[in-house]
Amino acid sequence: MPLVEIDRHGDVTLQLTKNSNGSDDGVHSILVSSKVIALASPVFSAMMSPHFREGQRSTLGTLDPIPLPDDDTEAVTVLCHILHFNYSALPARADLELFKNLALLCDKYDCVTPLRFISEQWLLMWEKTAEKKELETLLFISYIFDRAERFSALSTRIIKEFTGDLKQLETLLEFDALPEELLSTFPDSFV
Repeated sequence: MPLVEIDRHGDVTLQLTKNSNGSDDGVHSILVSSKVIALASPVFSAMMSPHFREGQRSTLGTLDPIPLPDDDTEAVTVLCHILHFNYSALPARADLELFKNLALLCDKYDCVTPLRFISEQWLLMWEKTAEKKELETLLFISYIFDRAERFSALSTRIIKEFTGDLKQLETLLEFDALPEELLSTFPDSFV
């Protein structure tokens, strides 16, 4: 697969193999600035420190490639575009699967803050047209991105539109990142 140059003067290559449906389709390489991703994420910052293999510089001043085999290639690419201010490379509205994967990625690498503006914009766009099943995923995304106003609006819609035991919301039960206390705040049922 060709190299995607997010930063043509970058000094580290991220290597990914997983696509959005979870299958492996070869190595994808993304050239980025180690300084940019380290500033955005304390996890990447730790990885870039001299105490880790990834932080060891070659004689050319570049870092060894960083394998990210468990991360979604498209979500990492979008994240890197955002962190490097390449907004023209972003979709006007991310599809819901990409948006969810991006939220999971930001939670994993502790870089939610740099995506506050774009996550708010995409949530607002999705909120206008979301169907019932999509509302659950959007509620999860708003929780991860700490968008309290969106979370409130989405949870209100879910309570109004969902009949039955709210603790049985299928999509929300799939997300490990949601604390159990969150679902326990929902009443058992609405008629």
